[in-house]
Amino acid sequence: MKRITLLFALLTSIPVFSQTPEFIKPKNTPQQTTFNTTKQRLDSMVAPNEGKYIFGYDDNGNLTTEDYYVWDNATNLWRHYLKGEYAYDDNGNRISETSYSWSDYDNIWSGSGQQKFEYEYDNNGNQTLEIHYWWQNNAWERGYRYEYAYANDGKLTQETYCYWRDNAWWPINKYEYLYDHNGNLTGRILSARGDYSDDLEPYSKDEVAYGSNGNITLWIIYQWNQTNSNWSERDKHEYTYNPNDSLTLYVRSGWDDTVWEGREKHEYVYNISGNLILRTDYWRGGFGGSWSDTWREFEKYEYTYDNNGALTSQTMYYWSWQDVWEESEKTEYVYDDNGNLILRTKYSFGSENEKYEYAYDNNDRRILGIEYDWWYGEWIKYNKYEHAYDDNGNLTMDAHYRWNYSDDDWRGEYRYEFVFDWSYSADDVIIPQRLFQTMEHWIHNNKLTEIKNYVWATNSWEYSNTATFYYSSVTVIARLWDLTTETTSIIVYPNPVSTQLYIKSDTQEVINYRMFNQVGQIVRQGKLQNTSSINVESLPKGVYYLNTFGSKSTTIKIIKK
Repeated sequence: MKRITLLFALLTSIPVFSQTPEFIKPKNTPQQTTFNTTKQRLDSMVAPNEGKYIFGYDDNGNLTTEDYYVWDNATNLWRHYLKGEYAYDDNGNRISETSYSWSDYDNIWSGSGQQKFEYEYDNNGNQTLEIHYWWQNNAWERGYRYEYAYANDGKLTQETYCYWRDNAWWPINKYEYLYDHNGNLTGRILSARGDYSDDLEPYSKDEVAYGSNGNITLWIIYQWNQTNSNWSERDKHEYTYNPNDSLTLYVRSGWDDTVWEGREKHEYVYNISGNLILRTDYWRGGFGGSWSDTWREFEKYEYTYDNNGALTSQTMYYWSWQDVWEESEKTEYVYDDNGNLILRTKYSFGSENEKYEYAYDNNDRRILGIEYDWWYGEWIKYNKYEHAYDDNGNLTMDAHYRWNYSDDDWRGEYRYEFVFDWSYSADDVIIPQRLFQTMEHWIHNNKLTEIKNYVWATNSWEYSNTATFYYSSVTVIARLWDLTTETTSIIVYPNPVSTQLYIKSDTQEVINYRMFNQVGQIVRQGKLQNTSSINVESLPKGVYYLNTFGSKSTTIKIIKK
C-alpha cells in the first residue's frame, strides 16, 4: 500500500469550499478596511519526491489559483492532481470558486467529484447570492442556490433556497427574519414548497421574546394549518433567570388542542459563587409505555468545585422505577497548582470508563496527554499525544501514539516537527485561508518554514520527508474583515491577568459576556459597557475563554497567572 504523504494528508484535510449557510442563524455582514502593507506570502510548499502545492495571487494579494502535484516514481516527474481557481470583484469579495481533479485516463482537468460556487454582493458587501454547480456531462451545470436580502442596517431579512430544474430556478423554501429595536431576532417564518404545488406555502413560524437584560424568555413555534389556513401553536419554550442572569428554569410545553401542556422541565441551582451545582430534569406525559399527568423526575446532575471555583466532579443520576435516584455516570477533575487540568476520570456505571492524564511545561503549555480505557478491572493505555514548544511559544513537535497490545508498548501513528523563522511574526505572513484553517491547531507565532514528517519503523521514529515553505516579500492591499453587523472593537487587557481584567469597547451598547474554564463551566458572567472590568483574582491559574455576545460576538482566550 502506498504511504500517504504529509502534503497529501494536509491537502485532503482541507475543505474545498465553505460550509453551506445555516438557515436558522442569520448571516453576519462583513465590514472591511484596507491599507497597504508588506507581507511574507506563501508561494509554494514542496516535499521532494512526494508532493508540492503552488499558490497564485492577484495584485491585491487575493488567492487566485491552488495547484497540487504528486511525484510520479515511474516517470520521475511531477503530475497534476488537484486544482482550485478563484476570482474576485473590485472590492476584494470572492465571486467564484472552482475545483478540478486531474484525469489520468483523459489527460485533462475534470470537475468530477468537485464543485463550483459563484457569489454576488450588494453595495454594502453583503452576500446576496450563492450558486452551486455540479459536474455533469463534462461541463458545469447549475445545481442549487441561496438568495439573501438585508435591511438597511445590514441584518438578514430573507433567505431563499432554490434548485435548478427545467432550465429555471425553483424555490424550495424561504425564511423571513424579524428583529426588535435592539437587534434581537424576534421572529422567523418558513415557507416551503407544497406537496401538490410548486408554489411556496406557509409552513412554520417562530416567535421569540426577551427580558430587560436581553435574555430569551419565551420561544413559541407555530405550524401552518392547511385546513383552517391559520397558524396553530405547536411548541413553547420558557426561560427563567436569577438576578445574575443565570438560567434557573426551562420548561418545554406542547399544544394540546386548547391548552399548553408541559412536556419537559429543567431546574438549575447555583452556589454563592455563581457556579452551577445542581440540574434536575423532569418529564410529563407518555414515556416507556406509561403516562403521567404530573411532573416526574428523569435525570439529575450534581457538580462540585474546589476553593478556587474549578470544577472537581460532575455526577449524573437517573430516576429509577423504584422511585429513587441511581448514579449513572461520574467525571472527576484534578488540577495542578497553576490551575491546569492534569487528570480527568469518567466512571460509567454499567459500560464505558475513561481516563485522561495531562502534563504541562513551565509556561503551562500542554506537552503530554494519555488516554486510558477500562478493561476487565484495570486501566489500559489507549492513546498518547506529545508536544514540544520553542521559547516563542511555537509548537515544534506534534506526535501521536497508540498502545500496541501485542508488544505491550506504544506504537507511533504520526510525528511532525516544525521549524520557524523568528525574524517574522505570524502577522507578517499570508497563508491561504483553508490551508491555515487546517494548520492552525499547530500553534505558531512566527513564520513557518519547514514541516518534517516521520514514520514509525519497528520501535522508533524514522525520518520520511520535509515539506519546505517558500515565501516572497510583497506589498499588498490588506483587507481587515469584522464578521459582525457592527464595527465594534473589543480590547481586553492585561492578558495574561492576575487580578483585574479590563474590557474596553468603542460602543455604548451593553454587551453580555460569559467566561468559561477548560472544561466548559461558566466561571464568570454578566454585562459590559464601554470600559468595564472583571475580577478574576479568585480563579485558579490556567486558560479561560471570554465569550461576548450581542450585536458583537467574539471569543477571546484569557490566561490567568
